[in-house]
Amino acid sequence: MSEPIDALSAEQAQDALLRFYQLLPKEMWSDGKPDVAELQGLAEDISEGTPDDVRDQVDSLLGPGEAGDRGTLAKAVLGQLEAIEPFRPYVDQAVTEAAQSRMIAETVVAGSVLVVIAVLPRVTRDADGKWSIHFDPAGNMKNLIDSLTSFVREWKGGHSA
Repeated sequence: MSEPIDALSAEQAQDALLRFYQLLPKEMWSDGKPDVAELQGLAEDISEGTPDDVRDQVDSLLGPGEAGDRGTLAKAVLGQLEAIEPFRPYVDQAVTEAAQSRMIAETVVAGSVLVVIAVLPRVTRDADGKWSIHFDPAGNMKNLIDSLTSFVREWKGGHSA
């Protein structure tokens, strides 16, 4: 994780992740870029499919409340996204803007974006060098649930007392 990401507060990290999503060009999405309302519905669907041992953690990410866990996870996700070449400029811009902003992302929206972006589907590059995000939630729901379950279990394992 880069120093600018690490320096973000929990609220700024959530804001940066939401800004990252908003900055991603719609042309990058092979199946069309879902709007934030669609992400909220998808995040709820994914949460309902998660095993009991992670559902409470996922639900806490989606609901209102303390920003700490969401912020920690948002930083981790931003760090992962920063390592993906086509996402790096969008992460950099989002982090810079969030660090300078006094606005705070709505926690429910930020949580939904966090849940979905944490399990972002495949990113490919075609012969012409164009990057594409392949996102088919209806066809990949089991994979999204499995990915989120693994992500939360890994996070919980690394942050237990």
